[in-house]
Formats: sequence, C-alpha cells, structure tokens
Amino acid sequence: MGASLKQASFGGGLVSPQLAGRSDQQKYATGLSVCTNAWVTRYGTVENRSGTLYDLEVKDSDERVRTVPFIFSSDISYLLEFGHHYIRVIQNGARISVVGAAAYAGGTTYDIGDLVTSVGIVYYSITDANIGNTPASNPTDWYPQTGGFLEIPTDIPQAALALFQYVQKNDVMTLTSHLFHPKRLRRFSNTHWTFDDFVQTTGLDAPVNVVVVAGVGPSSPLDEPNEQFTTGGDTSGPPAVKDSYYITAWSATQQSSADGPYDAGSNAVATVADPIVIDWLASAGADGYAIYCQRGSTGPYGLLVIVPSTITIFSDDGSIDPSASGIATVPLGTPGSTTFTYVVTAIDAVTEAESLASDPDSTVGGTPTDANPNVITWDTVTGAASYRIYRVVGGVPGFIGESTTTTFEDSNFLPDTSIQPPVTIELFATSDDYPAVCGYYQQRLIFANTINAPQTMTLSRVGNDADFTFSTPPQDNDAFSVTIAGSQVQEIRALVDLGKLIVHTSNAEYIFSGDQSGTVTPLNNSIFLNGSAGSELVRPVVLGNTDLFIQDGATRLLDLRYEIQSTSYAGKDLTKFAPELFAGRTIVDMAWQKLPHSIVWCVLDNGVVIALTYVREDELWAWHAHHSTNGMVENVVVIPEGDLQVVYFVIRREIDGDTKRYHEHLADRACLDQVFYSDSVFADSAEIFDGRNDTATTMTATTGAEWTTSDLITLTASASYFAIGDIGNVIVLQQRADGTQIDEETGLPYDVGRVLDQVSIEILGFTSSTVVTGEPQREVPAWARATATLTWGKAVDSFSGLDHIEGEELSILADGNVVADPQDDALPVVTVTAGAFTLAEPAMVVVAGLSLQMDLQTLPLENAQGESIANKRLQVREVCPVFYNARGGLYGMDRQHLDAWKQPTTSAMGYPPSSVTGPWRVPIRGTSQRTGQLWVRNSAPVPWGMSAVVITGEIGN
Repeated sequence: MGASLKQASFGGGLVSPQLAGRSDQQKYATGLSVCTNAWVTRYGTVENRSGTLYDLEVKDSDERVRTVPFIFSSDISYLLEFGHHYIRVIQNGARISVVGAAAYAGGTTYDIGDLVTSVGIVYYSITDANIGNTPASNPTDWYPQTGGFLEIPTDIPQAALALFQYVQKNDVMTLTSHLFHPKRLRRFSNTHWTFDDFVQTTGLDAPVNVVVVAGVGPSSPLDEPNEQFTTGGDTSGPPAVKDSYYITAWSATQQSSADGPYDAGSNAVATVADPIVIDWLASAGADGYAIYCQRGSTGPYGLLVIVPSTITIFSDDGSIDPSASGIATVPLGTPGSTTFTYVVTAIDAVTEAESLASDPDSTVGGTPTDANPNVITWDTVTGAASYRIYRVVGGVPGFIGESTTTTFEDSNFLPDTSIQPPVTIELFATSDDYPAVCGYYQQRLIFANTINAPQTMTLSRVGNDADFTFSTPPQDNDAFSVTIAGSQVQEIRALVDLGKLIVHTSNAEYIFSGDQSGTVTPLNNSIFLNGSAGSELVRPVVLGNTDLFIQDGATRLLDLRYEIQSTSYAGKDLTKFAPELFAGRTIVDMAWQKLPHSIVWCVLDNGVVIALTYVREDELWAWHAHHSTNGMVENVVVIPEGDLQVVYFVIRREIDGDTKRYHEHLADRACLDQVFYSDSVFADSAEIFDGRNDTATTMTATTGAEWTTSDLITLTASASYFAIGDIGNVIVLQQRADGTQIDEETGLPYDVGRVLDQVSIEILGFTSSTVVTGEPQREVPAWARATATLTWGKAVDSFSGLDHIEGEELSILADGNVVADPQDDALPVVTVTAGAFTLAEPAMVVVAGLSLQMDLQTLPLENAQGESIANKRLQVREVCPVFYNARGGLYGMDRQHLDAWKQPTTSAMGYPPSSVTGPWRVPIRGTSQRTGQLWVRNSAPVPWGMSAVVITGEIGN
C-alpha cells in the first residue's frame, strides 16, 4: 500500500526515545530524534545554526575566565572578561583601546580609573589621591595597560569566578560572593572605569562641627558634710562584719558628693540595744542630708534616711533596711549642673531622606529657659533643606525640633525618644558576612545569603542602593532585613523580579510580597512558600514574565510564571521530554537570546551546548544540541548590539598542540546576500575576507582597442590602491540596481544594490599605485566602459589572519561557492599554514573556518489517526522537504545511506547556486526498514532550512 505521511512542523525539538509509544502527543508529531548543530525557529522551522566568528584570545588560555554582559543600552554594551585579578572590556568583539591617554604630570592628582601615558606605556591609576607617584616606579599605585588596551585590576580571585553574582543599574554593577567583599564596577566612559569595594553611605553627609553653648551657667557645687563621726554599735559579732555609712548634702537642684565610708568599728553593727550614732557638721546651702548604709559588709549601699537641714545627728538602731529604697548609687564625684548632649541630622532637599546623626557635643549648665536657651550650631550640609536636632537623655537621643538654618535654641524642650536618628545596618563586619546573592526589587538593592545568615535578605532604602539605614519610628522607605523561617536551613540562591520577588533557595521557591498594593516596607512584608524544587547558584534567566531556573542538582530546567487561572505562580519541567540530553551532566551557565527566535543557550559541564527555543505564548519549547569541531564551550552571554542580540561564547580549543581559549560569537544568520553569501557564516571560529570596495575610491576601465577578452584594459583608481603584488589578482566591476530596473520574471523593481551584472579583469601589469592593466574574462559590457564606478572589488587567492586555527582543515565559501569542506571527499583539503591559506582561483568574498556538521533525524513514522504502522515494513522511495532558504545537503533513511541532493544550478554570470524555498522532491536510495525515519546531514558552509517534510513509500506487512 502506497502512502505519504507529512510532518508539518519541527516545533517539538528533540524528543526522548521514551516517547516512542506516544504518537498521540503533539510533541511526537512535531519532534525530532536527532537535532545537532541545528536550531528550531519560533515558527517551527529547523535550520542549520550559524557558525561562530573569531574575536580574540583570552588573556591566559591556561586559565578559565568568566564573561559577564555590561549593558547600558542597545547601543552601549560591553562583554567583560573576568580573570584572576583583572577585567578586560570588549565591545563589538574587540578590546577597548586606551592609546592616546594624556601624558603623566607629576603635580596632578589622579583618582582610581584615571589613565596616563608614561615612557610610552599607558597606566591605570589604582588609588585615589595619587600624586607625585611616577608610574614605572610605583606598581602599587599604577597598573600598566598591556598592548594599549583597557584592563582593570581587581582583587577577585580565580576561585570566585564561576559563581559570583552581579546586578546592574544604569552605569553601576554590583558584584557579590562569599569569597570577596561586595564590589562596585562603574563606567564613566568607554575608557574610564572604576572598580572598588561597595561602601555603605547615606544620601547626605551627617552635619559636622556641632557646638553647644549653655544658656544657663553651671551652679557652684554643694560642700560635702564634714567632721563626720560614727560611734556605738554592738561589737560582739564576728570580725569584719560591720555597718558602714555615707552622708551627702541636698538642695533643690543638686546633691553633693560623699566622703567615706565611715563605720563605728571593724565589727560594730547597729541594734536597738546598741545603736550607732552618726553626726556631722552642717553644709552651707543644704536643704537636707541623705544617709546611705551598707548592712553587715555585704550588698550595695542603699538610702537609709533623708533628714532636714536642721538635723546633723542620726541614731541608727538597725531597724531600717536600706536595700528597700531601691537606690544603690552614692554620688562620689564632683557634682555640678546637668550635662546637656545633642546630635544633629540633615534632611535631603529632594528625597527628604535623613542623614545619620552627627558626632555628639555636650555642655554643662543649669536648666535652659526661653530667655537663656542652650544654643546648638553646626556647618551647612550641601543638599540639605533642613536639620533635625536630638537631645540625648540616658544615652538615648530624642527629637526636640527642626531648623532650616544651622542654629537651634533649646529652651528645655522635652525630648521625644520615640523619634530617633537613623541607624545603619552594618552589613560586612567580617568575611562571614559577605553576601553571595544580590538583586533589585522596587528600587531597593538586596544582599542575601551570608555564611552567618544564609536565609536572610537585607534591603536598602528606596532609591539609594548604598543606604542601609532605618529610623525610629520605622519609615516606609527604610532599609530592613527579613529572614526565611523553616524547619531546615535554606540557602538563598537567586532573586528574580516577576512583579513579586521570587526568592530561590536551595530547596524551595518563595514569594516575597508587601501590602495590598504590593509595596514592601519594614512593617508590611511577607514570605510564603510557592514550590519545593530548589535552585542552583547559576543565574536564572528571565523571559518577559517567566523565570527559567536550574533545579538543585543542575539536571532539570524549570519555568515559573504567574498563572491567572490559579492566581499563583506555577511552572513545568522543560526537560521531561528530553531527559537524555542532561543525563549525568550539569548546566554550568545559560543566557537568553530574545531575538530572533527566543533561544535559551545552556552550557553543560562537558562543553556541549544544549539550547531551548522557548515561546511560552505558543506553548513551544524545543531542545536542540550544538557542538563545535575541536571545541568545548565554557561560558555564554548575550549582548545587545544595535538591532541584534549577539551570543558570545568562550570556547576551549586544542590548536596545534596547545590549549587555547577564544571569544567567539554566533554570526547573524541573515543570509540576505544571494550573490556572494557574505552574510552566510556556517563555519566555526571563522573569518570573513571581503574585498568589495567600501571607500570613496572609484575605478574606471578604458582601452585603446576593443573590449573583448583579447584586448588589454587599463584600470585607473581615483586614489592610491595598487601594488606590484596585485599582478595575478582580479578586479571585479559590478552593475547594481538603483531601483529603476525591472525584474522580468516578477515585473517588480530589483532591490537597490542587487548585483545585475559584473565583469572580471585579471591584472597582468603594474604601472603605478593608481594604474594597472589586464585582460577581461568576458567582453566588457557597455555599462562598464570608461565609466567611474564605486561598485567594484578585488579578488585574490591568498589569505592570512587565521593564526588562531593553525594547522586546521578549513571549510570555505568563496564568492558563494563551496570550495573546501573536510567532510566532502570531492573537494580539495585546504589547511591553515603559518596563519594563511591559498585558493585555486581568486575570490572577492571568502568565509573560512572550522567545519560545522549538522545532523537531523525525524521520529519513526506513525499514523496517529488510523491503523498503526509501527509493526509494518516500509519501503521509502522519495522525500519531499519543504525547504526554507536551503542549499545542498545529504539525505537518506539512516546515516549509512546518504546521497547528495542534486540542487538545480545556474551558471549565469558565474553566480553560485541560489537557495531554494518551497517543496522539492528528493529521491531516496531504497531501504527496507520499520521506522521510516529521514536523516539529513549538511556540512557545507551554506544555509539550510526545512519547514516540513513529506515521506512517500510503500507500507507492507
């Protein structure tokens, strides 16, 4: 029985063999059993992935690095290479040059990040207030910029690179780890960056030079009662057991000091039968006298009795318990008037935030009055609108008033100790208080997970990342700390803002929320459990309103988002249909490329990349695997660069016997140039050699004879261009569409810039830097005769600049034609030698790099709507792929029986074969099998895509 079965989409991506019996599942109907070096687009099409373009080698290829994106905007973005004690700044694949920094001046004060040139070397200032320290002889103050490129010194060690966390706000990045004090990286310009410790500050400085002047002077102290005598008492008791006494004088405003103690004898105690009599001489100005007693040589002194000033003698019969008075302190110092102590704070004119308190100042005086107040003054604080004044009573500051000037008069206002100056939460007292996690939420910077407090988050004041102060009474914008309560320690691993704050811990997910409007404050916050998956320390990625995180154990990727139906945050296991991809492996890094296809790139610990096309609104999540010839990926980041989102890898390669680590980025898979395929990069660690003219230099062809292939043509450049070594090279003149020419097939104008015609002229003679002679390879058309044109280029056969892949065999696309492919025995082998290679024929646009092999295999055929064919024998005769911008490929029912597709070609004007879009019947070598799976392989460096496939054959018993 003949049958044709169609797979209309590949949006299911890689599907586990465990799903072989679930043909009723949508994943099965759209899945693949093999998808290597190809990705699934957001539309369900499958395409060979673009190759990588080589950028540069890391500083030390023997050591792993960490790459981090620094993104200010789509036009201002950087790739940061973190290594052992350094950062390199890379933009658009190249390091930032610092050549041209101003000359060092001995009398100039330099701060951290300033650049100078000294004795031909550019230096970076490591310290602030750096003056008079000649760079060459002061290595602790200056850091040389090797090669004239920006490099920032740090104290981040190699051991901290893998898992430090970072969060960015505008031009400031905060970095955290248990292994170092939190850091701040600041960008001021392309070449001006600073890196130093995170410092806690407040919005305003505290006032300084607070001075207090008493309004009422101190009074003279009362004299102590003198000539004290103590007699009598029962002396029959044991030695050293006695009653002792102090006497002080009292007035309405003060108490005298006391001399003593006095006792009647070494074993005299007061009894009714034998009282102890104390007498003294009167003190001038006293209103009375206080007698303090200690019974039996034990316990504190307590107030025994207060007598009026008319009495200077007292008989103690032992019947009064002095400890019952509750007064245990005897004034032994020199008395005077009250001590008044004040502190002052500043209030920000814009944010109304309050500074920390000033240092205190004190004065001794009598009670101030309206007529004679205590006067407090201080220096102006820049940015302050007003000041608050606090009087300290018993060590506690209490609010007494506010002033818009730098003076305040206290006429004995009652301090309100329910209102106190802000106090700082001290964050980094020891290395065990260094946070491993940082994040932002509701304009607050958050630190979390210290060794001492792994479950605690501390949030800054609103709008001020460095301000971790709180007030009394609490204010809504105060800093505060919150700790997750649980039956076991739950180390906080990551913080993700999804409208509410998702707190990932080592064994659960929590939601951190606030008041009814969602605002978190010191008095309105709560944490509630939302899931129990647990998370790794690898940073989650946020896709719009969805959080993708690696489950603790690093073997499953889960998503989490708010579900309106359940009014809760929910998600699913994204790896459940392809668990074999992660068996025995861990995810060590990941990044999301939003455009064009919404792909999450996940790096495994074995250097393989597993990528996920994820479009939640279409319920599309499709896995695909990627690897590079002779390469292991160690790091991935995504950097916006203009309209593109560029994926950067750090790839470890073994080159010419040495380990190399390279920055490489995925080429944009635009494939718009269907003439030279200059934007078609399908080789790894590749370079593009483009000889097309992109300057204002024009080229004019003239002749004194005819314009045939046997005539000598003179080429004249409008500026110096040629050299004697150009003999044998080819100049190509082009006619390009200007928008007026009509395509006869479509009846529409050609796209502006499209090549309509071209003629090549081989250089045979050198006259000068502006004139050469040569022979045309076809008759020179009328449009190219004696006409100065900007649309021209030079084709050559020798290329250099591939030292980074020395000794490797190349995959090469030259002027759109595949001229080398290590997997194709019909093509010559081209090897990099001394960083160079040679082609058999000159070419104007060449893409050369390491071979990139794509493999695809469909799932076993099954008839989901009718009788199963799983137990039938199949004889496949033909497949009909629905191509999308595809060239070439090998096709068969298994990897052992692959045949090349004989793509229709055209040789007009020497153009390469055009890509095909649409259905095309591809004969298949007949093989009898049960599964009916299609295998596709493409190692040629050309684009290939397929949106559907129809498999036709005979189904038997």
